[in-house]
Amino acid sequence: MSRRLKTEAWLHARREVWRAAFAQGPITAFIFEFVSFGVKQAWACLFGGLMLTLLVGSFLLYPAGAPLARYDFLMLAALTLQVGMIAARLETWEEARVIFVFHVVGTIMEMFKTGVGSWTYPEDSLLRIAGVPLFSGFM
Repeated sequence: MSRRLKTEAWLHARREVWRAAFAQGPITAFIFEFVSFGVKQAWACLFGGLMLTLLVGSFLLYPAGAPLARYDFLMLAALTLQVGMIAARLETWEEARVIFVFHVVGTIMEMFKTGVGSWTYPEDSLLRIAGVPLFSGFM
């Protein structure tokens, strides 16, 4: 059995222990399932939440005269997040490969949308293709 399957089995067993301990009646069972759903959704949104924090934080706090352009910083930060999630085993390499395909498709969509004039990326950056900064593929 792979490490991931062992971890999932352990998590499922833990969840059932907690459910048995706290979800005694219909109201507590509902509350348990509601909170459990919220935790799962928050976990699924971890990368997106961190990216949003980076976007807003860099917009508000990134120094104007920094030697590294903000868009390039965002690209390197997004890449660091992705590598960190793999290193911490929050994602598998198989998941990372699928996510990479979505990043490529997202970048192509951004190239189309900026090409037809839907919007622009006004700040300078070195890491861009056809006027689209590479960090945009992570969104």
